[in-house]
Amino acid sequence: MNSVIVSIVSDQTIPNYLFIKQMINYGDELLFISSKEKEDKINFIEKTLNYKNCNSYSLILKDEENYKSMYEEVKSCIDKNKSYKVNLTCGTKLMAFAIKAAFEEYKNVVFFYIPSPKNIIINMNTNENINIEDSVNIAEYMQLYNNGINSLKEPVVSDENYTNNFYNIFMNDKLSNKDYQIISALRAYRNVKHSINIEEIENIQEDEETENKKKIEGLQEFLNKLNFPQKKEGMLDKCEIQYLTGGWFEEYIYFMIKNEIKPTDIALGLSLKNNTQQNDLDVVFTYGNKLFVIECKTGIDGEKIFNEIIYKSSSIQTILLGLSANSYIINCGTLGNKDGNKQRMSDITKNMKMKYYDKENLISNKEDIFKDIRKKANNN
Repeated sequence: MNSVIVSIVSDQTIPNYLFIKQMINYGDELLFISSKEKEDKINFIEKTLNYKNCNSYSLILKDEENYKSMYEEVKSCIDKNKSYKVNLTCGTKLMAFAIKAAFEEYKNVVFFYIPSPKNIIINMNTNENINIEDSVNIAEYMQLYNNGINSLKEPVVSDENYTNNFYNIFMNDKLSNKDYQIISALRAYRNVKHSINIEEIENIQEDEETENKKKIEGLQEFLNKLNFPQKKEGMLDKCEIQYLTGGWFEEYIYFMIKNEIKPTDIALGLSLKNNTQQNDLDVVFTYGNKLFVIECKTGIDGEKIFNEIIYKSSSIQTILLGLSANSYIINCGTLGNKDGNKQRMSDITKNMKMKYYDKENLISNKEDIFKDIRKKANNN
């Protein structure tokens, strides 16, 4: 007998999506039960599932705070000639109680529950645990929260070893003051539309300098010192400039996570857009059906900037990515321990359900980062 898969829809759409993907068989139907306020979430789930030959219908409850009303509405839509698989994971407790009470009066009903963040489905009739076999990728996760992906970056330097060497040069303080001055001056060119001519940049006259046009003496010598693989001799494009002024660290973290964690899906420089805002995320990956976002910084200079980064990351997580998303800030500099500065910053991120790591963590024990990610992926 074909079944009707019943989903209670709320803000968290991942449990509904995973349950349907796991439990559906050919010929099954979908029933979504939701309040009017959460009705749009049904569209996100259906769009992501993209089932062409599957009948689905919705029951929008009139009053989600009225137990008797919900009970009667649900009961009236049950067909005694069909069997039902009811996922009680989402929605309010009152909704779940009313829905369960309406369905349990019939024989052909099995109740299920996903104990988030675990990747199992509990058959409440038999108390059997069913492992969730499907894995959510980045595109699916974003679509389930109504976020569009505008673009992704490809690593500027495809040779992972080069980025590792760049990282070692930076972390072992092998750059001179002049090198740092060149990197700082290059920031004026981070958003150029066309490639810059290195010889011209090195020979700009003082009276020709502007806020977005800086003279950089010794630029080519600096590039030669680093054996930087220029795409075109004597030129630097926008992506190369961004790599030299901090993008290399994003790429280092991208390769580090890809190799050590082996996530389901991973993206570098994801440009994200929904109805309200656009945001650029440094490193994004899915693992254990959770979303992870890492903000990568080559040096956070002061508490004010740190707080701006924290609140930006928290806002993105709250508004765009859902409660199951995990945010990290990894700084390859250090805030130092003056007046308990580092501890205070660590406490701030912890209170906002984020994690902060800096140069000391990267040098002494990267495994702490991997352990935390694996813990959140497996059991939070």
